[in-house]
Amino acid sequence: PFANYDDSNKQRNFIATYLIIWFGIIFILATFTSQIIHEKASGIREILKINGAKIWIIYGNWFIPYGLITMAMAVIIACLWKMIDQGGALITYTETYICFLILLLFYWSELCSVAFIASLISSPIWGILVVIGYWAVSFGVVYYLLSVYQMSNVQLVFLALLPVGGLQECFVAMAAYETTGA
Repeated sequence: PFANYDDSNKQRNFIATYLIIWFGIIFILATFTSQIIHEKASGIREILKINGAKIWIIYGNWFIPYGLITMAMAVIIACLWKMIDQGGALITYTETYICFLILLLFYWSELCSVAFIASLISSPIWGILVVIGYWAVSFGVVYYLLSVYQMSNVQLVFLALLPVGGLQECFVAMAAYETTGA
């Protein structure tokens, strides 16, 4: 007389994907930081300026390759979310391009924030350590505060401004939207 109880946690896949995205981009950010600091330490930027290169060419040299790599990552992840297997797609109600835009804006904003940090540091080792520490602290603070405290809307907006907090809040909203089946 009773319906079978569905004990599967539909938000589990979102959390696993979120961790994969977080750990995957940290290697890209570390190499991005290392490249910026190496070029800054070697003085190549000044040599290019003397030879007549515009400053946007130098910055484009940093951002275009990593921007294309992260764009490809966002396309692959958004397509994997919409692929159908035995249990159906992971994301059935959210549009694919919305997922792609969320991931792409997250990746590009992280590249910009890491480039800002790298511009302040002159040693590649210290730059990589600071970026990994910055990334880990923002990840830990967001998860600690969300799991321990009852947050108001103002506090949630503040957490969404942290680098990992924005993506986490987007994933929470998407997971709630998907599990309710709206």
